[in-house]
Amino acid sequence: MSGLKMEKQNVKDMLLNPIVIATFAGLFIWLFQDWMPQIATGTNDYGYNIYHAVLRVDQTLPVFYRFVTFLSPLASPVAWLAIGMTLAGISIKEASKEKDAWYYSLVKIGFVPVVNLVLLMILVSVGILNISNDGFAAMMIMMATPAATVATAFAIGFDKEQVLASNASLLSTVVAVFTMPLWIVIIEIVQSMGIFG
Repeated sequence: MSGLKMEKQNVKDMLLNPIVIATFAGLFIWLFQDWMPQIATGTNDYGYNIYHAVLRVDQTLPVFYRFVTFLSPLASPVAWLAIGMTLAGISIKEASKEKDAWYYSLVKIGFVPVVNLVLLMILVSVGILNISNDGFAAMMIMMATPAATVATAFAIGFDKEQVLASNASLLSTVVAVFTMPLWIVIIEIVQSMGIFG
């Protein structure tokens, strides 16, 4: 979205982006937490110490962790505020006239879940995947959800098609309100067929 091309001089800027650094740091910490310095965080039923990696803040710094968990649910509402500010100058009637936003919404809420359903059924029937009913339901519901607000936040942040992104987010949310019950019924019907374990 920033317009940077995959050229030699831009790779450094892309890799040193704070979001990329934080993502890889988190992955590294998660993968290697058993080899990091450990702290005793309590005892088990037999009186032995329970150890966790220093950076497992949910166990080593529970007060800080609670503070962070209070902040994390604010990410989507803040993006919704930004979307609302972008849409403030546009009426819902005008937003509903945006053909590209409708096209995106229908593809995201209708076509993508259908493709996901077909692929999952094929992969399970040929034995490549083994998915439980709960896993299947979770995947289908995720695929049938509206546009991610973070994409709209990026569009607003980089001043790229803000109105289109906001319209797509709005319309896909409205469409999802009506289609989500239909998808739940479809999920129940497919689960009753016994395809997924």
